[in-house]
Amino acid sequence: MTEQGDTVLVTGATGNTGAAVVDALVQRDVPVRAMVRAEAERDKLPDGVQAVIADFDDPASIAEALAGAGRAYLVTPSSERAEEQQRQFCDVAAKAGIRQLVVLSQLGADEHSPVRFLRYHAAVEQHVRSLGIPYTFLRPNLFFQGLLAFARPIAAEGRFYAPIGDARVSAVDVRDIGAVAAVTLTEPGHEDATYTLTGPAAITHAQIAEAMTAALGRQVTFIDVSPSAFADSLRGVLPPWQVDGLLEDYEHYRRGEAAAVSSAIAETTGTPPRDVVQFARDYAPAFSDLSALQEPAGHHHALDLVGALVEVRDHGPGQFSQADRVLSDYAQRGLPLTPETSAAPGGREERAGLSPPSRTAARQPRGGWSPVQPHSGRNCSQSGFSAKNSRACSSPASACSRNLDSHTSRRCRAASSPSSAARRTTRIGYAPRASQPASSSR
Repeated sequence: MTEQGDTVLVTGATGNTGAAVVDALVQRDVPVRAMVRAEAERDKLPDGVQAVIADFDDPASIAEALAGAGRAYLVTPSSERAEEQQRQFCDVAAKAGIRQLVVLSQLGADEHSPVRFLRYHAAVEQHVRSLGIPYTFLRPNLFFQGLLAFARPIAAEGRFYAPIGDARVSAVDVRDIGAVAAVTLTEPGHEDATYTLTGPAAITHAQIAEAMTAALGRQVTFIDVSPSAFADSLRGVLPPWQVDGLLEDYEHYRRGEAAAVSSAIAETTGTPPRDVVQFARDYAPAFSDLSALQEPAGHHHALDLVGALVEVRDHGPGQFSQADRVLSDYAQRGLPLTPETSAAPGGREERAGLSPPSRTAARQPRGGWSPVQPHSGRNCSQSGFSAKNSRACSSPASACSRNLDSHTSRRCRAASSPSSAARRTTRIGYAPRASQPASSSR
């Protein structure tokens, strides 16, 4: 266990996995320090979590963030400089005397991989080993929460797109990643270990669509697109390095290199990993109400246009209502299709299947839904992403509830209150009306 008062620093604390880690640590009553990049992000953190503003390009600010922390969780935004930033953070952490460093890597990390993201993760892993500090590497597969990037086309037309064909991928829920990270940061026996984190089965995108169809009660269809059409739709919206990297990722999936299933989540947490059916059921509200979706921006803007632009490219305008509707909507709002108005996605998790840069249910001052998380496993504190779980959670009536990340003193009794539920909204764009109650889909 962590020593009494041993603070854990969590980087990327308002991102996909970072928020899930924060929630899981709070459940364990562990002192958490959240590293964020801007003052405004403080409001997205759970009650009682200390926020520290730091920049991965500023070693002095990283040293200040690490001061007094015994353990740390590392994930950086997706950028061309991610490897350099992670190496620098690890160097500063080693000098600060960190006793355990948990690093978010990626399934298949290999310095000789044709996938740039897998090469850089492997290089970071090797650098950490050379420092001689205790570490744990988490290598998750594609995130289920990445599907939230397609919330608008799914809500509007019941369709989502990717150049993946019928390849099977053992996709994983970020809430389970958060649960594993919390265990490795607070319990002994995980030093110098590497865990491959996957869901319980290797599934196709068509099977994901089937699960979404069942959860939403209406047809959702997956449409395979060619890599070239996919790339052409994103060029000029995302930077070239990111488009090329995403294509490499999808080729990796198409080659069947992400289909293996690992038992690490169940073995580490004592709770089986969530499957696609559970994900679809928990997040159904995010795909259901088109009128509640916020103005598209950044990465979501880019992904929203994928389907529309692919259809226009292949068939010409006027052939599909989705293409017409989306392009017309952007034109009416004066949103140009340029890199300046469409920032690149934000974290490593944002690469895994085009996951959005923010939390699936990032905390906001008001309005929001949060997945209900009843659990029958070892205890609810192991469930990860849902921070409102407790050992008392046992039934769907218990509203145990960060984005594409959905990720305070968290207890079931708090989760049942409207004010508690109002702390969460979907930053990927699902912002329910204030009168809408928290989701109880499970």
